[in-house]
Amino acid sequence: RRADAAVVLLHGHGGNGLDLKQAGEKLLASMQRPCRLLLPRGLYVAANLLGQAGRSWREDRSDRCDPFRWDSVLRALAQLGCILDLVSADGVPPERIVIGGFSQGSFFSILLALTRTPRVGGILVLGGAVGGRVAAFVRTMTGGEATRGSGDIPAFVGHGEADKTVPLAMGKAAVQELKFLGVKHVDFKAYPGVGHAIPPQMVDDA
Repeated sequence: RRADAAVVLLHGHGGNGLDLKQAGEKLLASMQRPCRLLLPRGLYVAANLLGQAGRSWREDRSDRCDPFRWDSVLRALAQLGCILDLVSADGVPPERIVIGGFSQGSFFSILLALTRTPRVGGILVLGGAVGGRVAAFVRTMTGGEATRGSGDIPAFVGHGEADKTVPLAMGKAAVQELKFLGVKHVDFKAYPGVGHAIPPQMVDDA
């Protein structure tokens, strides 16, 4: 039977896509329909927390006066938009595409979901945050809140209570920030003893 749903998971800074394969396959196993799993890689080379070579979804441009600091973000969104277009062209309706990510990947999954039409079917924010940069970007791209219809996208925010890379407070703040951006249905769960990781229970709850 041909897949009529898809899950797209975006790795964190220094990841490579395959590091989310186990979580992605566990998600697919819980689906009640044939579903495709896509694990794209960011365009930019970056080391992970252990110093190992990996990828990033954006260049490291932190200077707020740099007029090109958002260029890599736009390129990443164009890359991901093309992937979703190809999935839709292959017969998967946009409303049956769930896009999510871990850490930095969740930042980009939110950006993509809230600036894209037609809307996707769901957002997974795993060990990530929103922050003012996302809100400012969404407002710049859409002229206000998220794109029409994206307020009805269900969002799941999962976060480890012992996360020192992206503190729990940032995960909690993501819930309010998503609502501020117009997302009405946000489910949040915290996981005791879990650091900057995706435990099996988080995948089960997503």
